[in-house]
Parts: sequence; C-alpha cells; structure tokens
Amino acid sequence: MRARHLAAVLAVSAAVGLAAAQPSVAISSPTADDVVTGPTTFAVDAATLPRGARDVTFYVDGVRACTGAAPELRCDWDVGLRVASRHVRAVVRLDDGRQLSAALRTKDVDVTLYASVDAVVVAATVKRGRDRFVDGLTIADFRLFEDGRRQTLTSVTTEDAAADVVLLLDISASMEPAMDDLRASARRFIAAMRPQDRLTLAGFNDGLFVIAGPSADRAARLAQLERVKAFGRTSLYDSLVRAADLFRTASGRRALVVFTDGDDVASRGSAETARTALQGKDVVLYVAGQGKAADDRELRDRLQRLAEETGGAAYFANRMSALDGHFADVLRTIGHQYVLTYTPERPMGDGAWRTVRVELANGRHDVQARQGYFARRSTAK
Repeated sequence: MRARHLAAVLAVSAAVGLAAAQPSVAISSPTADDVVTGPTTFAVDAATLPRGARDVTFYVDGVRACTGAAPELRCDWDVGLRVASRHVRAVVRLDDGRQLSAALRTKDVDVTLYASVDAVVVAATVKRGRDRFVDGLTIADFRLFEDGRRQTLTSVTTEDAAADVVLLLDISASMEPAMDDLRASARRFIAAMRPQDRLTLAGFNDGLFVIAGPSADRAARLAQLERVKAFGRTSLYDSLVRAADLFRTASGRRALVVFTDGDDVASRGSAETARTALQGKDVVLYVAGQGKAADDRELRDRLQRLAEETGGAAYFANRMSALDGHFADVLRTIGHQYVLTYTPERPMGDGAWRTVRVELANGRHDVQARQGYFARRSTAK
C-alpha cells in the first residue's frame, strides 16, 4: 500500500512538473485594451516561447488573417473599418511539431453615457450681429446660470485652443445617389480644418466605422474617403451614441459634425438615447441633412432640437453641396468657441435636466451655448 501511495505521489508530482514546464504563448499586439480597426500589427511575445518557434498564424473572429515567421513572429493585416470587439487567436508552430496557442478579445468602443466628474463643460460662441465673432473675452466677461441661479465659473478656454472634431458620414444604402456630393463636401471640410484641430473621420450605416483616425494626415484621410461605398441600413441614433465615445480628451472643445439623410430605420436606441450620450460627453452637434432629413418636418425638427440643445445647429437642403456654405460657418464657429467650466452648486446625481444660460456681463452681444445637461454621475467603471 505504501509503495503504491508513493508511486501515485511521484506520478502526480511528475505531471505537475510537466505542466509547469509547458511553454506558453502571449499575444503582445493587439492587447485586450485596444480598439482594433484598420491596418493592425499582430505579434506574440517571443520571450515567452521556447527555442524552435517557427512561425505564428493569427485568426481574427475565426478568419485566418496573417502569418509571421521567426524571429519577429509578427505580421500586419487590415482588420477593416468596422468598430467592434474582436476575437484574436494566435497559433505558434514549433520545430518539434507542437503547436501553442493563445487568445484574447479586444475592446469595443465604450458607450459611456454620463460625465465622469461633477464639472460641467459649456461651449459658447459670441457674435456681434449675425456674422462677426467676438474674440478676446475673459472669465470676467461671462455670466452663467443653472436653472436660473448664478454659478461660479472655474475656467474659460480661449477661442484659439485646439478642438476635437469627429466628421461622421452617413454611408448607408439610402445615401447612394448622394455619395459623390457627400465625398465632395467632406473633402472641402477636411481641407478647411485648422492645423491645430484633431479630426476623426468616421462613417456609419447599421454600425460605426472609423475611416481615418486623428493621427492620419490629410492625404491619408482623402485616400480613405475615396474607398468609402454606400451599403447597409441607417442607424443614426445608435451611431451618434457611439460617435460620442470617440472623443478621448478629458475636456475641451468637442464637435460632432454629421452628414446624413436622417432616414433612421435600424437604431435600437432613440433620439433621447442620443441626446443623453451627447450631453454626457459635452459634445456640440452639427447636422447637415438632405433627403428625408430635409423633407420630413418632424424629423427635421427633432434633429434641430438635438443639435441646438448642445449649442450646435442643423442645416437642411435637397443636395449636400448646397450645405457647403453652412459648414464653412461651422468650421469658423469651432475656431471661435469658448469653453466654460463650472462645478454646480447643487450636487450631481439626481438625474434631472438642468437648464443652462450664458450671458455677457455687458449684455451687448449674442451668445450661443449649450442649453442644459443631465445631472447624473458617471456609471462608467
């Protein structure tokens, strides 16, 4: 009995030792915290592998993507423009015939609906008359009221600060007749961007696609724009929610400029869902609508309210090219915006809609600003 017990102990110890010695593979690129889209480098950590690693093959969502040979054990593959969580699997072949594998799931674009701090950010534009912007104002020039009560401003960012801009293009099948106009308008918009501003070019149908990120240069953006084709159904409200989460800076100017026909047939959410997301991320919305967005009065009014509440605007015409003048104004407006920040006297967390009004101390000029926000604390992790 004692001999059999000793043999069993030795067998278990040998098995544990064998398991401990079993080599493993670790995926070093992409990581579980990456949002994977477009051209992507796939790699494993060679330091975790035994000698004799021959090559590695990567699979993305079950599809064979690319193979990288030793010693680099890396390769490049274009994942595509769709923004989504990806299942990445790496299979390493060793000279002795064994295979080692590892897998991970990359990050999706988080839909974070509410601000993560109690500070409220309000974008404001000041004009003298209809077309002349008023620059050079300071914190002493502004008065801000929440639900009619004066609040204390903590900072005012001047008009020459950089802005984060997302240009969101409707590339659903309903836009097919307008695609040439859409590309031409987008080209003119990109060409007119200020050098200091950060632009993300994105498209949407029943999903959201990052066409060119903020690090892309103008030539790369234009080249990617030419590749865009119209297909799929329109999911406008869901895409506004997801686009709001593309803004990664903690604060500052954030403008979402949307070119669409507004014919939403596929969203799970509603205009109210989009409203909550835009307000939670302090995003100023500008809408260029054509097709149904211009013809349907109820839809037009809904999009206009959605934009104006954020401090933005909505413009409509039968052809996208007819809106170019308005979007030259949008770029000028972004370049002259002030960003006001304050901490509300009343604690956040009641979930109520609180109205915001911005005035000038001298009362002499017109102010266009965000009209309110939801007083919710962050639900993000």
